[in-house]
Amino acid sequence: MQDVADLVREVGFLPFFNNAMPGYGFSIEELCAPEKWFGDSDGPWEWKGPIIQETGAAYGKFFRGKAGFVSAEWFADLANLRGGLMAFDERWDYGLATEGMRVIYELLEDNGPLLTKELRRMGGFGTRKHGQRPGFDAALTKLQMMGYVTTADIEYQMDREGNPYGWGVARMALAEQMMPFDLDETLEGRSAEQSRGRILGHLGAALPDVPESSLSKLLDMGSGPVRGGRTDRRGKPRKPIAWLVPANPKYFDLEAHLAGTDELLWKQSTAVLPGDEVYLYVTAPASEVRYRLAVLETDIPATGTYEVRVDRLMRLRLLGRVDPPIGRAELERNGITHVRGPRHLPEELRR
Repeated sequence: MQDVADLVREVGFLPFFNNAMPGYGFSIEELCAPEKWFGDSDGPWEWKGPIIQETGAAYGKFFRGKAGFVSAEWFADLANLRGGLMAFDERWDYGLATEGMRVIYELLEDNGPLLTKELRRMGGFGTRKHGQRPGFDAALTKLQMMGYVTTADIEYQMDREGNPYGWGVARMALAEQMMPFDLDETLEGRSAEQSRGRILGHLGAALPDVPESSLSKLLDMGSGPVRGGRTDRRGKPRKPIAWLVPANPKYFDLEAHLAGTDELLWKQSTAVLPGDEVYLYVTAPASEVRYRLAVLETDIPATGTYEVRVDRLMRLRLLGRVDPPIGRAELERNGITHVRGPRHLPEELRR
């Protein structure tokens, strides 16, 4: 087991089964002798939980819908590439998530890590024949592939002597509940394509005998920025939205800028529209919501040089300061544990 754990740390990506790159030995299935799988001692099936705990790596269906490990060091880039840094409520509002995905996501958000059998029961998943919601496995796989959900542990039933038996059951969690860092701050404005390039460069150096075309198969599921968003899921013109948007003082001095004007151009990475409101959350060390602004204009082509990648801009006007500022503790009381990127501000908190 220790060799597998060390490989997860070293390479950062390790599929459980041989799938995307057959013949290159880049999977636990190919690396472990057949007798390890169903022998009298623990084997790869039993190693999954201990490796998660020892390495802090994410484990889930990340590779072409099949399971594997991604180290904490590289998970933020994978989530960035796959679209998991888009706030999930935004993804839902613009029809980019299924009802099953929403149910699973909200159950994990509200309750923390849950066993898959608990998710099935609490979400009412089953068969249409019995009046239940179908599509549990597909929805959970999609959430993992996008980087929203990962495995917290693998748990077993115990006999009277306290010995585990049977097949392990996965306890699932939101990635933000498991990763020991803020995903957005780790990426520092890195684009999805930049994350893809970093991953391919790293894997190419770690696995020089594997063609880049084969490495790319591991990263097939990408997600670009959301466009449009002028209608809701029913095709009707949507109402104005209040957005919570992170502002990193490392890149821009808001206080100095707003001392001389009440307007500014800001990076637009989501489906904001004129008439929406933006609440700027100043990241660490402040970690608080400080400014309320109106959106005047959107989809302005970005020109010039910026500290982070910027494709589009939106023009904002300062409406006022949030006084007193809203800190992390108050955000968490309202269900916001991370401000990883633009997301909707709950109506109760906005008021």
